[in-house]
Amino acid sequence: MTELLPFLPLVLGMALLAAILLAWHCLNHAHAEDWVLHPRPSFPAAGFSVTDLPVDEFLTLERCWLIRRTTAQLDFVADPNWAFWLRVGRSGQPLALSDESPTSYDQREIRRVDGLRVEMLYSPGGTGQIRWSRNGFDYALTFPAGEIGLPGGLTAAFVRETNAEPL
Repeated sequence: MTELLPFLPLVLGMALLAAILLAWHCLNHAHAEDWVLHPRPSFPAAGFSVTDLPVDEFLTLERCWLIRRTTAQLDFVADPNWAFWLRVGRSGQPLALSDESPTSYDQREIRRVDGLRVEMLYSPGGTGQIRWSRNGFDYALTFPAGEIGLPGGLTAAFVRETNAEPL
């Protein structure tokens, strides 16, 4: 037994290295699954697709993401170069991510668009968020910055024309 004592530090070192490598792999693998890029707004892992979106010559869908296997994020650009995104998830699923800082808005307004209750949140500088629900899905259209009035100008089109459906 005493002849094995010199190998004890080596065995412990190898066990520590294996634990570090396993933790590194798990962290990288979990992060890779947090945001998965999709070629179109269909998300089989979440069980739904975004089937309809507004069509406008000044509006471009840039990327489609599935976040943490539950929430879709569609990244848009409106000419001249204002970026914003739409998140969609099944009703009751949080659309804000736990690691995102909460945004406080200065103004809150409730409107009706085609009979749907739409919550509009605004702050100076063009930041805003538009939220609504339809047919078992929640939607949040977020404008981190941009043209003042851009959120209000796109609200009706997104609320009327955006639709998600189960797969």
